Amino acid sequence: LPMLIALTIIIVVLLIYISTTSRESKIYVGEINEEDVNIVNIHYFANNDMNYFYASNAAYLGSDEKVYSFQVGYYAVDAKGEYHELATRSQKLDKATSIRDVVTENSGWSISELANPKLTNGKKFFDNDVLNNLENLHFVILASTDKEKPNDPDITIDYKISLTKLTK
Repeated sequence: LPMLIALTIIIVVLLIYISTTSRESKIYVGEINEEDVNIVNIHYFANNDMNYFYASNAAYLGSDEKVYSFQVGYYAVDAKGEYHELATRSQKLDKATSIRDVVTENSGWSISELANPKLTNGKKFFDNDVLNNLENLHFVILASTDKEKPNDPDITIDYKISLTKLTK
C-alpha cells in the first residue's frame, strides 16, 4: 500500500509538470498578405528552454520611392499600444536607395536564443515584454525620403501579422 501511494504521488506530480510545461510553450505561424507588403512565412516558438523566430524576406509592392534611412522589423505590441522590439534593422544611407531593395534585403530573420538569461550572451531578443505580447506581432517599416531629416520618417507602414496558434 505505501508503494502504491508513492507511485500515485509521483504520477500526479509528473502530470502537473507536463501540463504546466505544455501550457508554457507557444508555437505560432503567420503571414502578411496586404496590398503593399507580402510575407509568406513567419513562425516562432517560445518555451522555458529556447526561443526561436523565423521570417522570410518581405516583398514590398508599394510605390518604389528612394530612401535615405530606414528601420524595418518586428515588434510585439502590448495592450497599451506600446511597441516592444523583437527584431529590427536600421541604417542611414549615403545615397538614395530603392525602398523595395531595402525591405527585401533587411526583413528576413532567423533567431534562436536560449530562454535562460544567465546563458544568453549579448542582446536578448526575447525579453519579457516581447514574450508576454507575442500574440500581437507587427511588421513595421519606417523610412525617410529626405536626406536632411533621416530621423524623421515620412513613410510609415505597420501591419499586424495574421497568426495561427498551433499549441493549446
